[in-house]
Amino acid sequence: MSMQSVFTKVVQFLRLQGKPAMMHSPELGVGCAYRGEGNTCCAVGCLIKDEFYTSDMENTSLVDPKVRLALIESGYEVDTDKELCKLLRALQRSHDAPYTEDSDWCECQEERWAKIATNFKLNVPSPILTVI
Repeated sequence: MSMQSVFTKVVQFLRLQGKPAMMHSPELGVGCAYRGEGNTCCAVGCLIKDEFYTSDMENTSLVDPKVRLALIESGYEVDTDKELCKLLRALQRSHDAPYTEDSDWCECQEERWAKIATNFKLNVPSPILTVI
């Protein structure tokens, strides 16, 4: 899958989801999650097929062997494609980055995705229009 295809898939997924994937934990408090409450997923989590996701991936980073293996099994060559790893780290940082109460998470993401697109020479996909 091309870098543009991965970027487009993540951006479109997160736009439709409309909020970050968060998990409440008694030990750790509130934080971002690969799989969050309400069937949400983060930027990397949305690329991991359900059959390869395990809850012990939570609170780990993209460099964790469990996360890397799940991505590889899901069809993403993170073991050999360094640029893909950089893109996924950037998308994950964007998802996990704080935003102010005065701002909308989606608006913040749009600004961050534009910067990521510029840095990786990608195009931000147009929003998907739905007909009601």
